[in-house]
Amino acid sequence: MSVAYARAYLDKLDEVYKKYSVTTLMDAISSQYKESADAANVVLTRSIDFEGLANHTRNSDIDVDDVDVAWESHTFSQDRSKALDFDVMDEKEARTTAVEIAGQFYKQKVVPDVDAYRFKKIFDIAGADANADLTTDNIFAAIDTGVETLDDNEVPEESRVIYVSNNTYNLMKNSYDTDKTRLVTEMDTTINKKITVYDGMPVIKVPKSRFSTAPVFSATDGYTVGGYYMNFMILDINEVLAILKHLPSDIIPPALHNTKDSYRIKVRAYHDLFIPSNKELGVYIHRKTTGI
Repeated sequence: MSVAYARAYLDKLDEVYKKYSVTTLMDAISSQYKESADAANVVLTRSIDFEGLANHTRNSDIDVDDVDVAWESHTFSQDRSKALDFDVMDEKEARTTAVEIAGQFYKQKVVPDVDAYRFKKIFDIAGADANADLTTDNIFAAIDTGVETLDDNEVPEESRVIYVSNNTYNLMKNSYDTDKTRLVTEMDTTINKKITVYDGMPVIKVPKSRFSTAPVFSATDGYTVGGYYMNFMILDINEVLAILKHLPSDIIPPALHNTKDSYRIKVRAYHDLFIPSNKELGVYIHRKTTGI
C-alpha cells in the first residue's frame, strides 16, 4: 500500500467521522487543556477563582485577594479497539474494498460508540434537570425553561447548542407555535419544515441509540442503550471538553498479514470527555420519565 493511498484512506475516514458524528462541536481545541508531563492518560484543565468586591474604606488599604489558578487532573477511561479481517476473495466477490469496509465500520460502529459515551458522560456529570413525556403542546415551554435556567446561571448565549432526540425534533416541527412562524405563498409547492436554529442555538438531531443516560459498553461488541432516553440537552459548547486523543486506523494488506489471505482493518479510539468542576451549570438536560 503506497504512502499516497494510505494518506487518502486516512483522510476519507476523517471525513466519515466528521460527517456522521453529532458531537464534533464538542471536540476540544489544544488551548483548552494541556497534556500531563507525568502520565499519557491524563490531561489538565484550568480553573480560575477569586473573591467578589469588598466594602471600601477611605484612608485605608483596599481589600486584597489572590487569584487562585488551579489545574484539575482528568484521567481517560475509554480505550476501545477492533480489528477486522476482510478476505481478498470477499473483496472481489462483494465488489467492494477494504477502504469502503473501514468507512462503513466508522459510520456504523465507531462514531456511534464515541457519541453515545460523550452524552453519557455529560449526564453522569450534570444529571437530569427535568423529566417529562413531551408533546406538541409543551415542547417549547420545556425548552424555554432550560434556556431560562442557563440564563439565570449566566451561561453565554453565543456558545449554546441544543441537542434533541428525533422524537423531540418532530414535536418541534409539528407544534402549533412553529406553524405560526411559517410563511407559505400560493405558488410555493415545496414543503420545508427544517428547524436549524432555536433562539440562536444550533439544533442538532441525535439518533435514539446514541441518546440514553446509561448505555452499557461491552468489552467485546459495541454498546447497548440503558437508563432513560433523553429528550434534549442544552449546553455551553465551550465548557465541554471532548478529547479524541488517539484514533489511529490502519489497513494491513494481505501480503503483510501473518496468518490470513486477508486485509486487516485496525481501529482504536482512545478518548474521553471532561467538564471543569465549576462549569456544570452550563448544561441543562431533559429526559423521559420512563426507563428503557
